Formats: sequence, C-alpha cells, structure tokens
Amino acid sequence: MRNFGIYVIVLLLPCLAHGDDGYEVIFSYIVSETSCSNVAKFQGLFELSISREYSGVAQQQYLAEVNEKSLINCPKEFVVALMDLNVVDKEAVLDHLGIVHPPWEIAQALKPLLEDEEVSGYIENELSGFFKIPAP
Repeated sequence: MRNFGIYVIVLLLPCLAHGDDGYEVIFSYIVSETSCSNVAKFQGLFELSISREYSGVAQQQYLAEVNEKSLINCPKEFVVALMDLNVVDKEAVLDHLGIVHPPWEIAQALKPLLEDEEVSGYIENELSGFFKIPAP
C-alpha cells in the first residue's frame, strides 16, 4: 500500500507542474520590434485567439496584453496580418484587443498608419474606436 501512495505521487507531480494558466506560453508569443517582419510570429500569435484554447479570465487578459504589445511594437505588420485573416478569425483576435492598454495608447500606435494607403481604410473601418477616447 505504501508503494501505491508513492506511485500516485510520482504520477501526479508532473500534472501539477504543468497545471499553470498558460501565462508563459501566451507571453512567449509577443512580437518584438526586432521581429516585426516575421509573418509566422503573427500567425502563431493570432492562432492563440483563434483556437479558443485559452478561455479563462486571466488567459483572456494575457491574450489581450500579448496582442496589444505586439500591435504597439509592430503596428503596420500587426494590421496587415490581421487584414489577411477571414472574418471569423479577425473577430477572435479583436475579442482580445483593447482590454489591458488604454485606447489612446493603441490609437497612438495606429495614428501614423492613417496616412498609409495599404491599411488606413481598415483602421478607419474596424479600429476607429480606439481614437474616440482621448488621453487624460
């Protein structure tokens, strides 16, 4: 019987070690300023939202923070990658945007792109809400 207890503990420890809330995995997908041109990074980042694998409240916040930091780091590349998604996938990503950073910070990152013909129309049509709340 004593061996059975040890056996159970040995089996449960790895499960407990991997029982985190996804923080490390999610935050490993932040697209840094040095990797803006890496389209695969954005695809991996967006797949986190699209998969709906992370549905807890904390996980939703982590996804939002990672999306927002990536947008702030690489605004044009983020928007271009977002534009390439189908409507359902865009909505999944947009569900995780604008939760952690105040809207004026996101607007500040997007503002220079309003002069960019490639992305300005999409920003005006889909992301204009970030411009409606001024910084305090």
